[in-house]
Amino acid sequence: MLNHSFLTAPLRCGATVLDLGASTAEFSHRIALAHHVNCHAFEAHPANFAAIVENERVTKHNFLVGAHSEGSLEVAEHENGFAWVSAGLSNTGMETGGSFTVQNISLGKILKKTGVEYISLVKVDIEGGEFDFFAGASDEEILRCEQFTIEFHDFIDPRLAPKVKVVRERLEGLGYRWLRFSQHTQGDVLVVKTEVLPSLWFLYFAITKYGGGFSRILTRLRPWNRKQHGGRYR
Repeated sequence: MLNHSFLTAPLRCGATVLDLGASTAEFSHRIALAHHVNCHAFEAHPANFAAIVENERVTKHNFLVGAHSEGSLEVAEHENGFAWVSAGLSNTGMETGGSFTVQNISLGKILKKTGVEYISLVKVDIEGGEFDFFAGASDEEILRCEQFTIEFHDFIDPRLAPKVKVVRERLEGLGYRWLRFSQHTQGDVLVVKTEVLPSLWFLYFAITKYGGGFSRILTRLRPWNRKQHGGRYR
C-alpha cells in the first residue's frame, strides 16, 4: 500500500469515511482514533476481512468494490492477500492460483447501505477496480463525497495511464481539484472539491509533496548520517 494523502480539515467529529480496499483496516483505525470519525471498511479478501476488528468507530463490510456487474464474482487471489479486480492487472506473476467468491458493491449501493448523506473522505485502494468504481458511479453520487484519496495502479502497468486520464477529466469537470503527491505515477492522488480547499492549499501541496523529498536528499548529503560499510560509505 502506498501513502494516502488527504485534507484533515473536512474530517469533523462524527464525519463519515469510506475505506475501500481496507485490507485489515489499519487506515480506518488510525483515522478514526485521530479524528473521531466513523469509518466503513470494505474488504473483499476473506482472510483480511476476518482480521478486521470492529469498534464503535469502525464497521466492516465484506464486499468487492468497483465491479460493473451485479451479484457475486470470482476473484483471483494475490500472494500477499490482495485481489486483482482489473483484467488489466491479472497477469502480474504474483497470483497464487487460488480464487474466492464475493459480492460486489457500487458507490450508490454503499451510500444506501451506510445511510449517510455526505462522505468526508473516500479512500480508494481497490487493486485495479478504481476505473470501474468511478465509471459505475453517477455524478450525483460522486458529488456527495468531499474528497477522494486514490491509489491508481499505473505504477504496475503504465498502459493504464489513458484510463487515469478519463477519470481525471471527469472529476475535474465536476469541480474537483486533482493533486498528485506521488512523484512519477498516479499512485497517491488527492481529488478534493474546490470549495473544501484551504486558502493556501498550494503551499500545503508543495510542502507535503516536495518537503519530504528535500529532507531525504539533505539527509543523504550529511556525512555524519551515512553508514560506513566495509570501509566505504553507502
